[in-house]
Amino acid sequence: MRAGIVIGMVIQFSIAACDKEEAPPATRSAITAGAAIFERECVSCHDAYTSEMGPTLLGIFSQREYSWLVAWIEDPIGMGEGDSIGRELAREWAGNRMPPNDLSKRDIHQVLAYMASIDTFPRPSEY
Repeated sequence: MRAGIVIGMVIQFSIAACDKEEAPPATRSAITAGAAIFERECVSCHDAYTSEMGPTLLGIFSQREYSWLVAWIEDPIGMGEGDSIGRELAREWAGNRMPPNDLSKRDIHQVLAYMASIDTFPRPSEY
């Protein structure tokens, strides 16, 4: 009986671990494409250093798992309603909720590759 429970728990854990999306390798072309998409789709509300229209993004990879970031970008409205962190962000930024978008999974990975490439840069005033 115990062996069955342990095996079931291991299988369940393995399935949950497989559900976690991991970052694909960040190539130069992915970062460049991500920068262009970020400029077109995201920069009106987000930048790495200030938080006027949306949360700052510097350090985001130490705050959120990659799979969570993908899910948030894919469906900010659904995550804002159904995820505890998403609900907290929706409350904090109630006047500026992130709108839905038409980004493909590839676009999202490219945006995240770009964001990861700038994630550790110091603020311009710290140069």
